[in-house]
Amino acid sequence: MHVIQLSCQSCDTSISAFCFVARKRQKEEEKRPNWKETCLMGSKMQVAIVFVLLLSLGTESCSRIVPLGKYKINAKLLPRPPPISTFLRNVKQLFYIPALRHRRAGSRLYVRDGHFHYRNEMVFLSGVNQAWINYAQDFGNNNFKKSKSKFYETLKAVQAAGGNSIRIWLHCGGESTPYMTNNGMTIRLDVRNTFINDVREYLWMARRLNILVILVLWNGALPIGRQHWKLQGLFKDGVKLQSYISRALKPLVAALKDEPSLGGWEIINEPEGVLKPYVPSTNPCTDTLKLLFSGAGWAGHEFTMSEIQRFINWQADAIHKVDPKSLVTVGAWSIRSMTDQMGWTNYYHDKCLYEAGGRRLGYLDFFEVHSYAPLGYFRDFSPFKNKKKNYGLKKPVVVGEFSQASGAGMNITSLFGYIYNNGYSGAWSWQANSMGKNSDSFAIQMTGLQSLKGRSDHGVIHIKLD
Repeated sequence: MHVIQLSCQSCDTSISAFCFVARKRQKEEEKRPNWKETCLMGSKMQVAIVFVLLLSLGTESCSRIVPLGKYKINAKLLPRPPPISTFLRNVKQLFYIPALRHRRAGSRLYVRDGHFHYRNEMVFLSGVNQAWINYAQDFGNNNFKKSKSKFYETLKAVQAAGGNSIRIWLHCGGESTPYMTNNGMTIRLDVRNTFINDVREYLWMARRLNILVILVLWNGALPIGRQHWKLQGLFKDGVKLQSYISRALKPLVAALKDEPSLGGWEIINEPEGVLKPYVPSTNPCTDTLKLLFSGAGWAGHEFTMSEIQRFINWQADAIHKVDPKSLVTVGAWSIRSMTDQMGWTNYYHDKCLYEAGGRRLGYLDFFEVHSYAPLGYFRDFSPFKNKKKNYGLKKPVVVGEFSQASGAGMNITSLFGYIYNNGYSGAWSWQANSMGKNSDSFAIQMTGLQSLKGRSDHGVIHIKLD
C-alpha cells in the first residue's frame, strides 16, 4: 500500500504542493488550518496514473469520491482544468524527487566527537556561499522562479568541482519576508504562500546533486535601513519575536525537516555588525567593552549582546524542538566573538545563550567564523594563523567566509588546504556571485573546490544523499 497526500490551498485552482507521507501523520496534517488534504491509496502504478489524471483536471478539496479498484480517492474536480503550463509543471515535480514510493526521512548530517558525520563517516563541508541572487527576494511571493536557473547552475558547478555544500540566505533584513503587520507582528512567511515550496524546490535541486544546504535566516552585516522596524521588533520585543517563531519559523522547519539535503540552519549572519560594542558588564557573556575598537558595530550600534543572544536562543530552541536532528549555528564576523581563548569571549557558548534567553534547546551545534585580511595580513587570532584546537572549542568549526581577494597573499587552494588540514570541519568561499571587494571570481572559487575534490584523509568530501 502506498499513500500520497496532496496539500492544496482551498483558494487555489490547482495543486500548489504535494508530499509523500506516512499514515501516522495523516491526522496531524488534517489539523493544519486553511488546508484540505486529498489522499490517494493503491498500488504504485494505480497511484501514479490517477495522480497524473487528477493533476490534469485540478483538485481543490476532499469532497468527491473517485473509485480506484477496491480503494477510493477523495477529490473535488474543478469547473475547468488549470492551464497546460500548470499541468506540465506539476507532472515535472511528481518525478522531480525519487517518487512512487513512500517518502521517509533519510540520513542526516550530525555531529560526533567535534566533527561532522554522515552515515558514520567523518565529513568535511567543502563549498561556497551563494548568499543571494536578488537580495532578500529569492524565496517567497513567487520570486524563486526568477532566481531558480542561476541557483541551479551554481549547484551543478559546485558538484562538478567536487564540492558538497552551499550557504544561502533567506529573509536577510526582512525586506520581503516574513509577512508582518504594520506593528511588527508576523502573519506568515510571505504574502503569496510560496515561501516553503520555493525553499523546498531549492533543496530538491541540491539533493539531486548531493549538495548539503545551510539556510541563513537573517543578516546583521548591513545597515538595517528602511526595514529597520522589522528587525528592531524581533530583537527588542519578545512578543514579536515569538510571533515570528510560531507563525513562520516553526512551520518552515516542520515542512523541511525530512529533506535529505538540509545541512543546517544559521540564525543570523554576522550579528556583530549591529552590536553595541561598548557595553560594560560584570558578566563576561554580555560585556562587550573589549570589542569597542574591534570593528564590531560597523552596520550600526543597534542591539546589546543580551538582545542578540536571546534572538539566537529562542530561534535555535524552536528549530531543535520541531526537528531534533537539525544542526544550528551563527555566522560570526570574527573568531574574537566565538572563543574564550586569546583574551576574547565566546558570546555564543551554551551558557551565554541560555542565560539571555532561558530556553534549554537554544544552543548551537557547530560554530562558524569568517576571516578576511583587509589590511593585507591575517591577525594572530585568525583561523589562517591557528589550528582549530587552539580555540578550545569542542564543537565543529567551519570557516564560513574567506577569499583569495582578501587572503593576505594566500591563493585559493592554499586557503582551502589550510582549513582542511588544520582540524576545521568546513570551508565556504565568498561568494558565487562575485560581488564586493572581498569576493573572488566564481572560477577561482571552483579552483579551490577542485583542490579538495575526492580527499578523505581529514574528512570525506564526496557524499551520496538519500
